[in-house]
Amino acid sequence: MAIGMSYDEFWNGEPELAAIYREAHVIRNEIKNQELWLQGLYNYRAFASVVESLALSFAGGKGSKASRYPEQPIPLTEKELEDRKRQSIEKTLSWVKSGQQ
Repeated sequence: MAIGMSYDEFWNGEPELAAIYREAHVIRNEIKNQELWLQGLYNYRAFASVVESLALSFAGGKGSKASRYPEQPIPLTEKELEDRKRQSIEKTLSWVKSGQQ
């Protein structure tokens, strides 16, 4: 029942149904684990940017610039990564073209 299968399906359904529900449960757990890991990465980056800013302010602002929290979500697929690169290139080209006028 913990894997999402009803009592009736368990006792009266096809035996293969239990294996299907179990596999679906494993997939749901993998997806949840990935989401939690990604949330941890976002938290880490947020805390790291705050700690770096505080460390630099205590050091008198000398040294390198503190990292900033990402302005956009982290790309999860190759397509999202390629789209992000393309947008960055287009933004740079439009900035260069506006400076030439």
